[in-house]
Amino acid sequence: MPQRLPLAAPPVRKLPGSRRGGLPRLTSVLARRHRATVWLLLPLLLAAAACQRHTPSPASPAALSVEYSARGVIRELPATGARVVVEHDEIPGYMPKMTMPLEVRDSRELRELRVGDTITFQLAVTADSHWIHTLRKAAPAPIPALSAAAPAVAVPTQTELTFTNELGRAVTLEQFRGKALAITFIFTRCPIPDYCPRLSQNFAAALPQLAADRTLPTNWHFLSITIDPEFDTPAVLRAYGQRHHYDPAHWSFLTGAREQISDFAASFGLTLQRNGAQIDHNFRTVIVDPAGDVQMIFPISGNLTSALVTEMRKALQFKSNPDSPATQTTLP
Repeated sequence: MPQRLPLAAPPVRKLPGSRRGGLPRLTSVLARRHRATVWLLLPLLLAAAACQRHTPSPASPAALSVEYSARGVIRELPATGARVVVEHDEIPGYMPKMTMPLEVRDSRELRELRVGDTITFQLAVTADSHWIHTLRKAAPAPIPALSAAAPAVAVPTQTELTFTNELGRAVTLEQFRGKALAITFIFTRCPIPDYCPRLSQNFAAALPQLAADRTLPTNWHFLSITIDPEFDTPAVLRAYGQRHHYDPAHWSFLTGAREQISDFAASFGLTLQRNGAQIDHNFRTVIVDPAGDVQMIFPISGNLTSALVTEMRKALQFKSNPDSPATQTTLP
């Protein structure tokens, strides 16, 4: 039996001009006057041209990284792969204390490390990625262990789930019945470029692809739901959406009561741990067909644009009763 939105999420089933060289023309002109001088100068000219040809171009802005010194405790150390979960201290000028998985490009740096080790490291951040390096053991500090995640709880019925969108308007999930949905959970203060910002970039890249396909029906919508509702007001969400060139006809940013959002997110397996302004969380992007059945759950971040477009196309193959009021619902 297919799962009905918004019951507990099933396990993931799949993922898815001059002459050549410039110098001959120059030498031919000079030869008519001072041929001997040209022969003396020619090696210098060739050397200069070679230097110009081999001068490396400057790195693009996206390739440049900013470095931060950091300290924390290893909380998870997978047997394979190069992503380590670190409970790190505040990184001044970048982000508060929190626990998160961090990429390690050189897995050899993890060989002598164990869960519970206190480490110092360098965090490198570019416009679209991050990694840590120069991991070193340090003297332990009294940092408490990460508490166990709370179990998923029952989710209210759809008619009880009311949000406020980025335009300040009340929105219920029932209003989206009859639409194929992609739902993800973000917060605008998320500092790691390949976490929440990457999830939003997936939507931003998939939206024009779906909109440009005239063979597709138009009953589809993206929902980005904040897990930081106290900070992410409608005005903040609208500014965030504008930075991602969103189209409100097909993409909404929702906020609401913290407990309701947490319960709804937990129904898909998203776990949250809060400590003031700090939010530790995993990832969920959910595809729902127009009948309200969960079709796919992506439990990762990263570039999911192609897979997202593919799953939305599949969801739009759902055939509903054209006379049903649900297929006629629109945004408020």
